[in-house]
Amino acid sequence: MKNSLLYNFVGTHSFLGGLFLFFLPVFLYTNGFNITHISTFIAITGVSFLVAMYIWDHIRYEYGYRPIVIISFVLQIILVSLWYLEKNIFFLIILAIFYGFYNCFFWITKRYIFSMYTEKKSVGNAFGNIQILWFILVKVGILFSSFFLEYDVYWYIFALMTAISLFSLWHFLKYEQDLKIRSKKQQEVPLKLRDIISFKDNYNSKYVFILDGPFLYFESFFWVLTLFFISQESFRDLWLLAIWLALSFSIIFWLIKEYIDHLNAKKLFTLAVILYSIWWGLRSITNDIEYTSILYAIIICITFFSTFFRLVFNKNFFVLSKESPSQKYLLLKSYYSQAMVAITFSLFAFASIYIDMPLEELLLWSYLLVCPLSLLYFVYHTGDISLKN
Repeated sequence: MKNSLLYNFVGTHSFLGGLFLFFLPVFLYTNGFNITHISTFIAITGVSFLVAMYIWDHIRYEYGYRPIVIISFVLQIILVSLWYLEKNIFFLIILAIFYGFYNCFFWITKRYIFSMYTEKKSVGNAFGNIQILWFILVKVGILFSSFFLEYDVYWYIFALMTAISLFSLWHFLKYEQDLKIRSKKQQEVPLKLRDIISFKDNYNSKYVFILDGPFLYFESFFWVLTLFFISQESFRDLWLLAIWLALSFSIIFWLIKEYIDHLNAKKLFTLAVILYSIWWGLRSITNDIEYTSILYAIIICITFFSTFFRLVFNKNFFVLSKESPSQKYLLLKSYYSQAMVAITFSLFAFASIYIDMPLEELLLWSYLLVCPLSLLYFVYHTGDISLKN
């Protein structure tokens, strides 16, 4: 099956991500790192991602995807091993560098493989399937990890991640024929700096890419910390909340993914951006809700609005990438996004030094701040997207 490489690659990394990387912002917080440290960590990750993309692009061109897949699993082992270091600034910097490299070698590879095996007319449905797989297996990883963390047996996580990563390396190298090296004539030449700087299209993609990078970290790192506070700083309760959201997420995606490719792209994206903006507003009030039932209902709404937006946004992104005769569009997004991640969170780290406010409250204020900024996604001109093959 031609999609086996995609599903196996995404599925394995999703489970491993749930074992460790999902908890990374919580790990940093519980080990004494404050919002300044965490923001600095994210900024360094952005810079590291940029460097890694240059390396990734040249490896792809010279040697194909085989070494890229190998490196992605090796980086998983390195990341989980680094947690045994003493928790200081040196540790934070080293972890951020390797985390940036891992993010590049996983997300860029996933993006390229997805684009190779997906037809333009079925992008929305295909991306929905991948997201369901990713979300479920992340939560299965969280299940195992939460159990180990409740009993403070981190080495179980280390052993399990190492064993699965090594087995996955063996499996991919032995059975995945699509990893065979292609000739350079079959590969696109690596992006040059002038290609990145001069990039411009009719969809305002550059500006949306710049906007999207910081939002992804507000959605992931900051929101996971908020969920941790909602869970009364309990790994077990965080797991229960994550599993509950996973079920909701899967049902939502299953219901809408079949139809998304057949709806008007412009109207769909308009609705998605409006709901996304409301979502940030809802996030900013989670601390003021006293009744658990109301709080969980709002979190369900947040889950729906965010997953719906990401499904529509990524559907449009991959369709637009297929409008281009090359796959450079896939890389250009991350060059702009990660550069803005580095700038935004460097400024956030600097500003947080002078803000005397509990972390939980500061996170909620940050959601309120980015709420109106989310409306800038409207500049993504997707009304002329055609789904004809």
